[in-house]
Amino acid sequence: MGLILGAICLSASVATAQVASTTDLLDRYGRGDYAAFTPPRTALDLQRMRQGVMHDGEPWIRRGSGREARHRQLVVASVALELARASLDVDWGEGRQLIEWAAAILRKGPPDDAERLWHLAALALMQGAYDRDLLVAQQKQAWPRFESEARFLLALVVMLEGDTWPDPDRAEPWDDNDAALQDAFEMNAARRVPGLAGQDLRAKSYEYQRRTRMRSAITLLEDLSNAEAVRAEVLLRLGFLHLRLHHSEIALEQFEDVLTRTKDPFLLYLAHFLTGVGREQEGDRANAVASYRAALAIMPRAQSASFALASLLFIGNGREEAAGLIDSAIAAPMADDPWRTYQAGDYRFLNERLLALREAIR
Repeated sequence: MGLILGAICLSASVATAQVASTTDLLDRYGRGDYAAFTPPRTALDLQRMRQGVMHDGEPWIRRGSGREARHRQLVVASVALELARASLDVDWGEGRQLIEWAAAILRKGPPDDAERLWHLAALALMQGAYDRDLLVAQQKQAWPRFESEARFLLALVVMLEGDTWPDPDRAEPWDDNDAALQDAFEMNAARRVPGLAGQDLRAKSYEYQRRTRMRSAITLLEDLSNAEAVRAEVLLRLGFLHLRLHHSEIALEQFEDVLTRTKDPFLLYLAHFLTGVGREQEGDRANAVASYRAALAIMPRAQSASFALASLLFIGNGREEAAGLIDSAIAAPMADDPWRTYQAGDYRFLNERLLALREAIR
């Protein structure tokens, strides 16, 4: 009996300590003492912190009223987002729970600029995790509250774009819907007839599906191109889709437009790099070399442009320079390369958005 009572007392003391720890964290974070948050290093620590915040967060919010209650909602949601970011390296399943829970808390109050910043930071994190289902679910909730935020829509198109890989085999999409319908009938019949023919028809059907998604993404991006805040990135992504469809002339015009519309090194690098790819597609090696060099002037040692440039130099008379480019590109530490995170969308903005969110809730 003594052992049982001792265990009960120990359990109660641990729970009390957890409440005190979570409350202290929220108090300090709400005062602007962000050093109070220490990222968990193990899955068990992450789980305990997640449980603590989700268990004690709402009681802590209820200690405030009016504007103070809204401030507390934002503090709790921000701490949950900090934990979710830490979960990328530990257990993203915990992060998913935190984002869903925190977003529901914020919806209990009126939409404001601080909440918009929270959603943008959460968006960046979800794109970094490549969590399509969570992103779609959350943007459906956030969009009605912030209908003027074009980056919410752009994120959905980026996810749609990701569903179009690998590249289709044909240079032109099917234009005849009857042909697509016939493909579907043939594919259904092929399921009942094992063998190579069935495999070929299934491959053709999957290719058609990818083409359909690419056309949908292009249509959505064209609609978004009127939003000034995201126009440069929209044009870049439009150009890349056209490049994959072997519409190099259209793509190159859009990349050129990007170069006149932004000072973002991420977009400038990609515009030059993809221009090089387009020039190669047209057989224009000289201008492709120039474009790759322009990209490397923005992001030295980036592997995508380094490897592409080295490849062209190697088949020319620049083998020594090509070897130097490869050696530099693979040397540690690895240089930043926007192409590596192209499909991660807004993940590149995560740190600056978290800092902006902190400033907004001070």
